[in-house]
Amino acid sequence: MDYDITPFDPSSEGPDLIALWRETLHTTDSGKAHLLDRRLDWLYRGQQPTTTHVARRAAEPLSGAERSAQDVIARDTRGQLVGCASLYPRQLWYGGQEHRVGTGCDFAVTRAHRGLGPALALQRSVTTSSMADGFHLLLVRPDQASAGLFRHVGYREIGVSERWVKVLRPQRYAEDINNSPLVVAMSQLASRGLHMVDLALKIPLLRESRRVRIEILDRVDPRFDVLWTEARANYPLTEVRSAAYLTWRYVDVVGQSHRFCCVVDRQTDRLLGYVVFVVDGDTACVSDLFAVDRGRTMDLLLAEFVTAMHREGLSAISIVFMQNELMRSRLKRLFFLKREQLRPILAYHHPDAPEHLRQGVMGNAHDWLLFDGGMDI
Repeated sequence: MDYDITPFDPSSEGPDLIALWRETLHTTDSGKAHLLDRRLDWLYRGQQPTTTHVARRAAEPLSGAERSAQDVIARDTRGQLVGCASLYPRQLWYGGQEHRVGTGCDFAVTRAHRGLGPALALQRSVTTSSMADGFHLLLVRPDQASAGLFRHVGYREIGVSERWVKVLRPQRYAEDINNSPLVVAMSQLASRGLHMVDLALKIPLLRESRRVRIEILDRVDPRFDVLWTEARANYPLTEVRSAAYLTWRYVDVVGQSHRFCCVVDRQTDRLLGYVVFVVDGDTACVSDLFAVDRGRTMDLLLAEFVTAMHREGLSAISIVFMQNELMRSRLKRLFFLKREQLRPILAYHHPDAPEHLRQGVMGNAHDWLLFDGGMDI
């Protein structure tokens, strides 16, 4: 069966794309279907619009008798939008310069056409035109069902995402399992003990801790640009974290309420680092973090974030990142536990893209501090 793969036109095809989303994407399952119009405006028509390819069943009439039930489906959907694949743009810092990267999002095909070819045709179109679309590299985090398709069109695995969790208040989980007074009392004592342990973990950083304060913000300010300019040389491979990008990605994003836990020098008001997080139930889910260096300041940032989440009364902290020994070692020292290995992270490098970028990403991915907010949207 034939499909027409074309660039998405947000001025005329918006209703068709939303109809596809309503049928296929998890957004509708989580009670957020009413946000789809806003997502279209923010992500497809806003400051950093996606590059999107859409698939429609070719409009030519069928020849001969219908050969199968799939032909009936194709006839009924001829000309309708049956699939989409998008890349949202961001900048990657490598080799002292910025490179434009496309991160995969909103890849969907209607159920009736998932075995008929548009998924493969869409991804081939995306990779083939990636240089013409201005991308030096493509990055995706597919689910198990689609990982093979991405590998088929030329993506290569650079890592695997992992989820690490730190329990702050065991009584929250004890109450769910056994609400007896004895169990609750014991779990409350355990919570106080964990808090004391977390405070003790800050003793090696006591001198630095006394010199800083914590600010929890809903928005970014010019200090974030200063931090990025000052710190980027300490990160050989990382995403650009300008104030403009952080505002677009975490403040203006539709359907989520991110906050910034910031470590600030008391005397100079200099921003030393921040953790971007969103509260889901009673868990702080980390979307991103960045510090002026990857050594003691990052240790201080993580320790202060744990303390701040204790004060917020949350029960746990969850952080998802691409497997990285630097981050693993820091989380282990703070008694985070690895809960699960999640999806693979795949990269595509166009044959005409800069070779040094391919070598850098493929060869140094283990040094990339890539968090949940940089993998998907």
